[in-house]
Amino acid sequence: DDINKNRRIKIDLERLPNAILVSLRDSYAKHFVIEAFKANKQGDIYFVELRKSRTVFTVAIDNNGRVLREIRDTKISGQNALANKN
Repeated sequence: DDINKNRRIKIDLERLPNAILVSLRDSYAKHFVIEAFKANKQGDIYFVELRKSRTVFTVAIDNNGRVLREIRDTKISGQNALANKN
């Protein structure tokens, strides 16, 4: 399924649909966006990695900006993966 990290394609934050940017601004205003990934399963699903303080998690969000779920304790970015190996 699209939760599988190998099926996600990293995208530039500037390429996120406007509805997603608005949703992130409204729902996660105090969070820092680290990376974004795109997957496709009957429509596009985006996975946006967020950080607030020392908490890092991923939000699955659809094209319309509807948050599908929060995936806690995830570190999907290459930078975080390297940090975890040390």
